Amino acid sequence: MKMKHLFLGLLLGLTFVSKAQNNPKEVLFTIDDKPYYTDEFIRVYNKNLDLVKDESQKDLNQYLDLFIGYKLKVNKANKLGLQNNQQYQSELKSYRTQLSKNYTTDSKVTKELVDEGYKRLLKVFKVFFAKTYRFISIQILTYSNSIKATFLLGKL
Repeated sequence: MKMKHLFLGLLLGLTFVSKAQNNPKEVLFTIDDKPYYTDEFIRVYNKNLDLVKDESQKDLNQYLDLFIGYKLKVNKANKLGLQNNQQYQSELKSYRTQLSKNYTTDSKVTKELVDEGYKRLLKVFKVFFAKTYRFISIQILTYSNSIKATFLLGKL
């Protein structure tokens, strides 16, 4: 009987948890029947909040106006098909190349990684040689003890 109650309670608990996670997104505004949600605005606002130095630019209402203006411009550019323009594509490609250079050719990070690899390699060699030396020492000691034993027994 207790197992049935436990199972029923667990099933009801999982049902409530799954329902609680299905909250619909709250629409902030729409442009041409395309909704823009509050979670996107909050994510972008929080991401850019640390970059803004002027306190007046941290005003939520002013930032909302900027966000709406930005979305209107993007929507208009999409309608005009500017994203398919060859000049835009080449400019975007050059931006990507320029940004990727900062990440792929960072000499400071590369030097740190090389130094870290070198230190790790030194540790591996030290451990290897210590274990090898210990193994060889044990082998020599074992061999010398066997020679000593055979000598003491008079077999040599």
